[in-house]
Amino acid sequence: AQANEWGYGFSVAGRVNTFGDDDIRFTVNGGEGIGRYIGLGLVPGAQYQPEAEKLDTIGAISANVAYRKVIGPWSGNVGVSYLYVDYPQDLTENPNFQQNDDETSQAFSAYGAILRDVGFGTTVGIEYLHAQRELVGGQSADTDRITLSVRKEF
Repeated sequence: AQANEWGYGFSVAGRVNTFGDDDIRFTVNGGEGIGRYIGLGLVPGAQYQPEAEKLDTIGAISANVAYRKVIGPWSGNVGVSYLYVDYPQDLTENPNFQQNDDETSQAFSAYGAILRDVGFGTTVGIEYLHAQRELVGGQSADTDRITLSVRKEF
């Protein structure tokens, strides 16, 4: 069997300069059938229902906002992000889909980072991130991560 379905998506992103070199950065993405463009594979673009020979697109919206503060060679960033997935009702009522309850329902993360320009085009940093993920079946988990980084400009 073969099924076709249209999807659509939008993305709005920007940066607003605040004080000195400080800024706020944001992104909002949304649409139907755009799962592969959001969240590193957390969201399917569509789900095939073989009994109905039907393809259902999956709706999703994601947003993130971050503030960057610069003080001399130091900078700090804080940010939050959120993902919500809207599965069609006829899909969530399908017994085969309910058995596959490991699909993402929503996700959230927050982070803070401190970076230092050490000269010669090199920046070092440390970041702390906390993230949560909730699945369609109701299970949820969270994670905490610390990342050390070195960036060299060429």
